[in-house]
Amino acid sequence: MVVYSTAYLRWWFMDRLVHLWEQWVGAFIVDTPLIWIFCRLMGGKIHPRTQIKAFIREFDVVTIGEGSEIKYPIRCRRFGPWRDTKGPTLRFRRIKVGDGCVVEGVVGLGSEIGESVHLDKGWDRPILWNVGGMRESKLHCW
Repeated sequence: MVVYSTAYLRWWFMDRLVHLWEQWVGAFIVDTPLIWIFCRLMGGKIHPRTQIKAFIREFDVVTIGEGSEIKYPIRCRRFGPWRDTKGPTLRFRRIKVGDGCVVEGVVGLGSEIGESVHLDKGWDRPILWNVGGMRESKLHCW
């Protein structure tokens, strides 16, 4: 999406409204079932047994599985390079978090995180914690 367009203006206006909502209302209902209801109403595909302890933006491109715990904000957007003819662009990519995951760090754009993945802070790739020890995760980026 080109930044100098009416589509961007609509997105920006909604983003500002969501930001105000996070500050005034969301701060009181985060980590409650009400935040899940809000995310579902905004278009997110989030399982009811998901614990949401951080805010999610661009709800309609986020999918989160059963028993997952979100402790770090999820953003599904990135500003692109400046084009000579059109100016800067804004890109959106889907993010999918599998069942039983714990997200404590940044989830990259277009990521698909497999089941039972623990994404720690500061790691460049998630680690899958299992009862039998530690092994590599099924993280797919495109």
